[in-house]
Amino acid sequence: KDAKILSYVSSLCYSRREFGRCLEMAERGLKVCNDKNLRAGFLIRACYSCHSLVNFRQALLYWREYCETIGSTDNELLTVKFLTRTHLALHEYKKALSYIT
Repeated sequence: KDAKILSYVSSLCYSRREFGRCLEMAERGLKVCNDKNLRAGFLIRACYSCHSLVNFRQALLYWREYCETIGSTDNELLTVKFLTRTHLALHEYKKALSYIT
């Protein structure tokens, strides 16, 4: 029950562009959540919140855990776009290029 409430609150915070609060709720949710789908939602919101807060390295960690949780990188285009954008933001140009070539 707590995980569902935290999921709702983190979603609401994200939609209101309150990324710090969203990240806080997502991290709390990850501590109490056992459901795979809820966990994936917390991870993707934490990832995108970190990205919006310019914490790119942490965003990459959440992205990897998200992909592990869902069992793959089902959406290859989304993965390539996210990783390319993030590595460009980190000025890791060779790594960014490796995703698009």
